Amino acid sequence: MLEINSRFAVIDGWLVDVLKRKPINFWCPEIRLLLPNDNDYEKLLRQNLLDWTQLKKDSTSILVGVYSAELFKHIRLVLREFFLLEDGRIVLKRMRNKLHYKVVKTFARKCCRLFLPKWGTIYIYPLLQDNQVCSDGVRQFALDVEPNLEYPLIDIDFNYQYTIIEGFLLYLNERRPCKWNDNDLRNRIGLKAWASLKKLYNPMSLDIVYNLDSNYYFVKDDRFFQLLGRRVFVKFCEVMKNKTNGNGPSFYCARTTTAKATHIAYVLTDTTLNHHTVRKNVYRFIVRERPIVESITSTLNPSELKKQLFTEVNVIKNAFSTYISQLENQLIQYVGQAGGSNIRTDEVSGEVLDQIPKFPASKVTLSLIAAGEDRRYIELLQELANRLEKICVEEASQSLGSIRATFDPNPEMRARFDEEYRQSIAEYKRTLKLIKEDLLLVLVKQLGNKMVPVERIHERRVCFAQVSSS
Repeated sequence: MLEINSRFAVIDGWLVDVLKRKPINFWCPEIRLLLPNDNDYEKLLRQNLLDWTQLKKDSTSILVGVYSAELFKHIRLVLREFFLLEDGRIVLKRMRNKLHYKVVKTFARKCCRLFLPKWGTIYIYPLLQDNQVCSDGVRQFALDVEPNLEYPLIDIDFNYQYTIIEGFLLYLNERRPCKWNDNDLRNRIGLKAWASLKKLYNPMSLDIVYNLDSNYYFVKDDRFFQLLGRRVFVKFCEVMKNKTNGNGPSFYCARTTTAKATHIAYVLTDTTLNHHTVRKNVYRFIVRERPIVESITSTLNPSELKKQLFTEVNVIKNAFSTYISQLENQLIQYVGQAGGSNIRTDEVSGEVLDQIPKFPASKVTLSLIAAGEDRRYIELLQELANRLEKICVEEASQSLGSIRATFDPNPEMRARFDEEYRQSIAEYKRTLKLIKEDLLLVLVKQLGNKMVPVERIHERRVCFAQVSSS
């Protein structure tokens, strides 16, 4: 390392601001504002400093590895998540909504952001030599998801979508897990559907987590974490026991820094566990069973962590099984008279789930994604369907509105018709959604090409309206 002054140094061809812990592009136009001293500037001119634009030209990725252990000791690194796409490109995870290619893998890496005007952004990370070990604080992981593995997709009234992973009911609209033994959920889907889905999938995992004395629960399937997205770094700690609490859990899970983390987890922020042995409230965590780094050293035995959890889960499962059976027997008398909702269940591959930017997703969207259609084409069809639906609803509302106006002289008849009017519009909208789900693909196939004349689109709209009103 060559010190230029108290603030700047040259490390392996990189100009570094050692006070702010960031690299500086010596070849940018603003460099003289940072280096007003002529002697310092001339000293740097004699160094073989890296041109960032050349770094961008030489790389086909936004993520660039750099062989310099010394450099990364003096600059700040931030953990960021990336997508590896099927075309080989790497993009930031936050760019998901703009993707037009399938995601092959999600991974995280500690890196430093470099911004180049007119060239965009790149991220540099430490590339290790064969004889080097991972520098302190650098933790990286890749979610290992199976693209062909299928998951249930539960669609309720076309507005709410759920899936189930390892017994966890995931509300996809908000990308969060939810309890099964919940009155709001029962009211939404109806008692009959609630009982049927319970027998089919038994999605009670979150209910179990909330009743554990331990504050952690292991999940093997990485897609759970990929779908929910929000992740934290955790480690496991051993409880210091005494004679008064010898029967409590031996281990607990806690958030930590990336340097000390052994696992990633989803944190349940809506609940805390009053852990008397650690003298503070602790959050509950759904933990990825596989460690961040397989070879990571830990003073705790993984089998002991699982043994503690296994013992508790078995006790709670037995208690829940009895309780749910009693509840079902109490509610069975109401099943016949309960209205319920329009529920559809299907199987969808993990590969398709990963490509849906926003839920709820229509049956048409799922079919087109599974068929490998271009994202822009899918968005075009969604916009077409939404416009057709809006036009049909407006036309139906105007037609019913003109009929309602004939009852204006008679307030009593008008009041009766108002209720019919509201019910008719609600039923009409529901019918349109059914048509959009089941017939839109047929209508689209009749278009032949993706680009059609305006008069042809008008003809399809008329056809759509006629089908919905029949």
